[in-house]
Amino acid sequence: MVDCFSRRSGQSLVEVVVVTGIVMLILVALVAGAMIAVRNSQFSRASTRAIQLSREATEWLRGERKNSWSELVNHSGDYCLESDLNFDISVNASGNCPTTYTIIDDQFTRKAALTKESSEKVKITVTTSWTDSNGEHNEQVITYLTKW
Repeated sequence: MVDCFSRRSGQSLVEVVVVTGIVMLILVALVAGAMIAVRNSQFSRASTRAIQLSREATEWLRGERKNSWSELVNHSGDYCLESDLNFDISVNASGNCPTTYTIIDDQFTRKAALTKESSEKVKITVTTSWTDSNGEHNEQVITYLTKW
């Protein structure tokens, strides 16, 4: 009598190929998941820094209001705000910062738009932008300052 299990003592080539394929699919899924997690982490870090830069500019503008309301109102317009916050660089006609503008942290550009809504109210929109592998992103903080 021939034992039908005697020929199946080892693994067939087909079984090895199938198991290897399944292991490779699992590894690819794990690597893809890790890459997505790293990209999301980098985006979150950049977004947090952009919000921080926008709020920093907003607080500086509040300080400018405290120094002189009339000077703040006279600065109505669009400005590029470098690390050292001042009204020295205006946005050019195409809506961009000039080539002499220094990018903050080698990644971010920050603009402020001051719009005089009345003699006692100014709308301030601070936009911080950056570009990564997913394209261009913006964080925006809108504040209204009033004369006190």
